Amino acid sequence: MSRVAIIDHGLGNLQAVEKALVRAGGGASVFRCYDPDALRRADVVVLPGAGSLAACVDELRRLGMAELLPELLREKPLLAINIGMHALGRQGLGLLDFDTQPLNAAGVLDIRLPHLGWNRMHVSAAHPLCDGIPQDAWFYFAHHARAVARSELIFATSEYAEKFPAVLAQERFVGVQFQPEISHDNGLRFLANFINWDGRVSR
Repeated sequence: MSRVAIIDHGLGNLQAVEKALVRAGGGASVFRCYDPDALRRADVVVLPGAGSLAACVDELRRLGMAELLPELLREKPLLAINIGMHALGRQGLGLLDFDTQPLNAAGVLDIRLPHLGWNRMHVSAAHPLCDGIPQDAWFYFAHHARAVARSELIFATSEYAEKFPAVLAQERFVGVQFQPEISHDNGLRFLANFINWDGRVSR
């Protein structure tokens, strides 16, 4: 039975993430915690996030995650959601090589921000977490920022005012801009793929 740990920093809809992982997990043990030993014993780790990037980073630092996350990134599959993903980039804890910029940097007129709603996700490179998900499937987004990363880190994109990364991946790390916990069947399939992932990718 897989052990799925959710880093409980108190920010974002952690209950919805937990419920979705339980539904997707097929009997996996899903739990929220910020205890380093429990996180080390988990098979996979999820870092959710919503709202303010600064608040998320501050809370992760307060909980000692700035010291623990580099170890988890090296040793375990880690899924970071929305602001949780940005918290690992250069404008966050500086653990991964990508930047965070405002969405709609091109200044497209008549675009509402934040971006709230359903958009298609186009998979540009195969990844185990996208197995069984149709090309250009719908996912739910709720964000006002975008990642700016090297092309080799981008496995899927979406578009709202401009094209932006929907999925970043590097070794055992996967970061998503969408909200898998409220993306219905496609989100549940993505989470199930993550729970069963061994951390290996071939490109």
